[in-house]
Parts: sequence; C-alpha cells; structure tokens
Amino acid sequence: MLVSCLLSFAALGLTIFAGHIDTADAAPPVNTEWQLHVEDNFEGSSINLNYWYPKYFPSWHPSTHNFSNPSYEVSDGTLKLRIPFKGWGKDATDNNYVVSGIVSANQDWLPWGTERGFTTKNMTPDHSEKAGSYAPLYGYYEIRARANIGGGDHIAWWITGMQDDFNVNTKKTNQNGEVDIFEILGRNGGEYQINTHKWDDPGMQRMSSNVTPAGFNVADWHVYGFEWLPGSMKMYLDGAVIKQFNFSPSYRSVMLLSMYESEDNSYWTGPYDPSTAYPKYFEIDYYKHYKLPADYINIALNKTASAISQNTHTAAMAADGNTGTWWSAGNGNANNWWKVDLGQDHDLTGSEIVFMNDTYVWKYKVEISQDNTNWTTVWDSTANTSTAQTQTHSYKATARYVRVMVTQTPASLWTAFSEFRVFGTPVNIAVNKSATAISQNANTSDRAVDGKAGTWWSAGNGNPNNWWKVDLGRSYNLTGSQIQFLDNDRLWKYKIEVSADDVNWTTVADKTANTSQTQVQTHNYSATGRYLKVTVTETPLGAWTAFSEFRVFGN
Repeated sequence: MLVSCLLSFAALGLTIFAGHIDTADAAPPVNTEWQLHVEDNFEGSSINLNYWYPKYFPSWHPSTHNFSNPSYEVSDGTLKLRIPFKGWGKDATDNNYVVSGIVSANQDWLPWGTERGFTTKNMTPDHSEKAGSYAPLYGYYEIRARANIGGGDHIAWWITGMQDDFNVNTKKTNQNGEVDIFEILGRNGGEYQINTHKWDDPGMQRMSSNVTPAGFNVADWHVYGFEWLPGSMKMYLDGAVIKQFNFSPSYRSVMLLSMYESEDNSYWTGPYDPSTAYPKYFEIDYYKHYKLPADYINIALNKTASAISQNTHTAAMAADGNTGTWWSAGNGNANNWWKVDLGQDHDLTGSEIVFMNDTYVWKYKVEISQDNTNWTTVWDSTANTSTAQTQTHSYKATARYVRVMVTQTPASLWTAFSEFRVFGTPVNIAVNKSATAISQNANTSDRAVDGKAGTWWSAGNGNPNNWWKVDLGRSYNLTGSQIQFLDNDRLWKYKIEVSADDVNWTTVADKTANTSQTQVQTHNYSATGRYLKVTVTETPLGAWTAFSEFRVFGN
C-alpha cells in the first residue's frame, strides 16, 4: 500500500527485499528477566496506529505545511520512510531541510520549552489532535534497520519528553529532555552519532559523541538497541554496548523514527551529495519494546472492583487474573463504567484491557482518582479504531482508583471485558526517612533513600555482611521493596530483614543465593514492621557494598 500517495519504491526502480532477513533477531541485553511488551513487525500494508502516528510533530506546524507529512509505505514486512525525489517536501518555513518521520505520540501544542524556542527553526505551534499516544517510560528497545543515504542526509531514532508537566500559563516544562539513540549521517558510509540534550530538564546533560564503529556501513542491516533505566542508559549495536550514560529522562517520552535531507552544503550533515540515488530511504524491519517483571506487577489483581451495573458476570471477574471470566454490564447502554480500588495511592505507569475477542471496536477512556470523586482522564480511546483484543495504555500518574468508561459499544452488544490490569508501584514510604549503616564513606546512608538514582550509599570497607537500615518512623503493613544497584553488570548476594523493635529481625527476602545481575530487583512479601535492613552477604570481586536506592512499599 502506498501510504503517502507518492511514487512507490518499485516504480522508481529500487528493489526492496522482504524484512526479517540477513541477520538473526538480536536478544535483549544479558538479562533473563526482560519480557516482550510491544512488537511491531510491520506486517500488512498499513501502519499500526496503536504505536505510531504518521506525522512528524504536526503540533509544530500548521496543517497546511508539508513538513509534518512523511513519505512512507509498509510492504514486504518492513516500514520504509523515504525522501522520494530531490526537492520533495520543500516548505517555505523550513527551507534548510526536509524530514520524513513518524512519532509514537502527539500532544496538542507540544512545545520545546524555554531553552529551544520555535523561532530557532521558524516553526509555528499549531493545534493538533492528540493521537498515537504510546509514550513509554523505561525498558529495552530494539529495531533492525538499514538506510540508503548520502551527504546532506541523516536518519535518527530518538525520544523526547511528552511534557506532561507543561504549564499553559508560564509556557514552561521540565520534561523535554532529548535522547538521540542514534543520528547517523549519510556521508562516508555512515557517521554514527549518539547525543543527549537537557533543554529544560535539570536531570539531563548535553553530550555529543561520534561512535562510528570500524567497518560500519548504514546501508547494511544492523540491530540497534536502547536500554533505558532509572538513572542510566546504554546504546547497543548488533548486541554490543557502544555508549553508556549515568543519567536518563524520568518521564514518559515520544518515540520517533525519522530521516532528513538538506541540500544546503553549510548544514551540519553536509555537504550534499547529488550522486546518491533517489528514493533515499530508512527501512525498519521490526520494533520491539521489553520490560522488566517489576513493570508487569498487576496491582489491580483481586482488588475491590465495582461497576455502574452488572449481571451474573460481576465486576470482580475483570480483576481475578482469569481471562476465561469477564465483567458484563447489566444493560446495553453507552457510558457503562467499571472501577477498581487499589487500596492506596500507587505510582502508575499504565494499564491494559483485555476484551472478549479481536472482532469488535470498543470506544472508551481510562480515568484515575485519588479520592473517588475527582477524575482525570489518562487515556482517551473514545475515537478508537482498533479491534485488538488486548489494548495497552502508557501513562504516568499517582492514584488509588482507576475507572474504565465505555463510551460506545459495537451494535447490539453490551459492555464487557475479561481483564483490566494496572501497572505501577506503590508510593515509596522510605523516601527521605532516617537511614543508618554499619559503615560508610562520603557516600552516606541517607543517599539510598533520597529518591535520586544518581546518588548512592557505599560501605566504608570491602568486607562481606555490611548492612544498611531504614527507620520508617512507625509500623507499616509492608507489601514489598525494591533495591537499585549502580549497574547491571555485577552479581550481589543479600538478604532483607524486617523488625518492629530494631532488635528482633525476620528475613522477608533471601537473596543469599542470588543469580540475577538485574540493576533493579523487586521483592514481594507481606509483613508488619518499622525497620528494614539490607545485609549484603557477598560482593562482586573487588567491590565494596553499594546501592543507589532502597524503596519500601506498604500502608
């Protein structure tokens, strides 16, 4: 299918091979706990609107501008972004380069912020519908791609914040950091750059690196990977780490795939090479997004559920973990709602709804509340066109209650779904509480509960059995904890104990035979206590005990 109504690759005499060839699909980094969350193999003849929006930040440009409209097609199992011919996409407001790209999300009036005004690129912000709102936070991401580009061209895979904190009155945001997973210039066979921009985000840094590997050619198929964790990032090429950072965006972000051309020899990707054949293209074989198991804890499981109406298929059946049961409304009306009480506030990262089959289109919205009275929409599928049985929602919010409102049902059907899952973590009750340790150096014990992944506690020696302890200030009903080490390259063995009186201790998580090198390790348990202690029983060779954060969950 020719999506952009321009000349197809075949018509222009370029042979495009089917996707999923030449090299084996790469696995995520050495971590057996990664779980596949999103996979798009670009099958069929149209783009998957659950994950992609076929525009390039249309809110930057009035709808009459060609600049935001990509040229692309989905065929033979790949997505092909392209510059089809010389002079394509020229627009008087953006005359030094053209772009053909897609975004995973679009937010109305999406601005750069105070550090990067629209005037620097002569862009005019414009109203544009919110769409394609797949805006992930953390995980491992991977694409397999190749490109036909030359001097004056470059391709990019990058993220930038959704700016959920944008203040419409002050026109300010702190959530607009940018990570260029790669920017590959067409000259010299492909100059490989990895860049980060802080813009208005105080937690980010401005860094630029040329990491072109020996023998690299952008025209060949390569597997590109991006590991994004709290406080750290790694970029991979064909399974090998080629760049690391000790900071990262801490908010959900837009994912972009794009290619650019400039005929201006003074532009940073120049000089323009007129000998490079058209159409120029950026071909993507697949896109994958992995998460860690901690991201998959369904915190709605077996929690109290209610609904505006029901029949024998009660509200509880949509939170029982069984896709063979379901909630059904008691009538065929529109705007039937179903709701779950999580028992306390949680830091939410998203949710997932499982319908009865993949035959019908359901239109709905997801709302959250802290008091069961005031509701905020965090996911709007009231204009949904997808028939997917399982539909995933990515957002960041703090709430106790989550509600699904089905605004339109397929003809003659009553509202029903088999499961509604909610993902996230409880509020960290250890943050900024009093912490002590058997020993420490300049990296003191309080740094493991300051809420910052970039700081850490370190023992004052390299001995085994160094311990660290937090006083929650009063007794809590504990549901679990989470420890974040400084990296995911070393193996730590440890145990976690709970006490009501700081004298008598009970082990609630025994990792003394641990085999996981995961940077963030999660522990689920049920206990009552005021004090928690981490004892590291065995350290990696030559390492002193250290970790950056210890989080505690409970009520």
